[in-house]
Amino acid sequence: MSDNKLNNCEHCGQPLDSDEICLKCNPTTKQEPDLDQTANENPTSFFKKGLLLVKKHKKVSIAAMTTVLVVALVSTLLIVFLTSSTNKLLKAAGDGNLEGFGFLSYLDEIQEVHNNPRKLSKIEKAIKKQCDNAYEDFRRGKISYEAASTKIESYGLLAKLGSSTEKYVEGIEEKTELLNNSMLAYDLALDLEKNGDINGALLKYAEVVEDDKSYRDAHSRIEKLSNTFVEKLKTLEAEKDYRSIVMQGTQLNENRRITESAREQISTLVSNARAALKTSAEKLLTVEVREHDTGGTYLFATTEEFESTNNKGLKATLLGAIDPEESRASLGIRISFYPKSFVFINKAFIGSTDNNITGDADIETEYAGYGQYYTDGGKDAKYLASGVCGFFDWEELNKLYNILDGKEQGYIKVFTNYSSDSFSFPIPEELRLSILALLDYRLAIYKEKPTDNAS
Repeated sequence: MSDNKLNNCEHCGQPLDSDEICLKCNPTTKQEPDLDQTANENPTSFFKKGLLLVKKHKKVSIAAMTTVLVVALVSTLLIVFLTSSTNKLLKAAGDGNLEGFGFLSYLDEIQEVHNNPRKLSKIEKAIKKQCDNAYEDFRRGKISYEAASTKIESYGLLAKLGSSTEKYVEGIEEKTELLNNSMLAYDLALDLEKNGDINGALLKYAEVVEDDKSYRDAHSRIEKLSNTFVEKLKTLEAEKDYRSIVMQGTQLNENRRITESAREQISTLVSNARAALKTSAEKLLTVEVREHDTGGTYLFATTEEFESTNNKGLKATLLGAIDPEESRASLGIRISFYPKSFVFINKAFIGSTDNNITGDADIETEYAGYGQYYTDGGKDAKYLASGVCGFFDWEELNKLYNILDGKEQGYIKVFTNYSSDSFSFPIPEELRLSILALLDYRLAIYKEKPTDNAS
């Protein structure tokens, strides 16, 4: 009798299992949810799972369960706390609210995040991700350069000063600018190629970077145009137009992005053209090695002296000179009046009615003041030149060739310092050819090692 009491439920009289649990009154195997069930199966809350665990395993202490619940609660509150401040700042950056003075209203939150390692780590990862996304969207054409730059700059404001994240953002900004320049270069290259400017197109296609979606097309066009350009220079060589070969081929000769075969051929054509220009120019010039004021020597090339008379009967002797080893082309025209008359030259110009050039120059003649500068020119011989020296870059040098191409009469025009009087002298044909020889000589030895660098 006593055995039945021990083996049967005192409430319903049903047999107990081996753990003395009545399956009818307390069917735990059927009612307990699986603590490992997946999220797709409507998971039970963490707190309820804890209670069920106590119910199933009676030996779990109340104190231990209380500790678990407290840890869970603190963790939950901490996650919410961390998320609120960082997300607020990230949202402000994404919405553009940090631009201008808007940044000042978030200084407290930013300082709070920077002083909390966990928050700082969270926001740094988000900053990098958002900047990467902005760059990628721009690369794929989803947003404009301006929009991408604004986003990257905005998120960059959240980075801690001097941190690796700040440097990372600066790197993305540089990449974005580089990519934008690449896209602009590609578009310009297409226009230049369309207009027949092979040299200019090649130089611009070479600026296209690998991240640019047009990179493969640009590279393909470089290969095609490189060969076309070589054939163009060969045609100029057959026509003995050495000047054009040097002016068009020098820059591409140094461009490492064109095909190696084309670069080698261009280099040979340019070298041969320079040698031919030098030989031809030396026939009309006097080239001498001079002592430099600060020590060392340098080359100096001059023309013969030529006489010219203006429409008022004023006579002058004209002479051209150039220092061909200078990194910038320098041309000087010396003017000496005869019989001697006092003419204080304020500025001087070389030009024709249709071609002009600008730059800066000193006036230095027998009767001129020193350290004075010419102003921009205009029609009727209003290009610079000088009493002595003008400085020209490649584009200006090309314009000077056009001015003295012989299609129009060239003039040297000088202005006095004390009145609006001006004196114009026609450039004699022999002087015109000699000045061209000076420019050719400069082209021939441009970027060559100087005779002896001044110490």
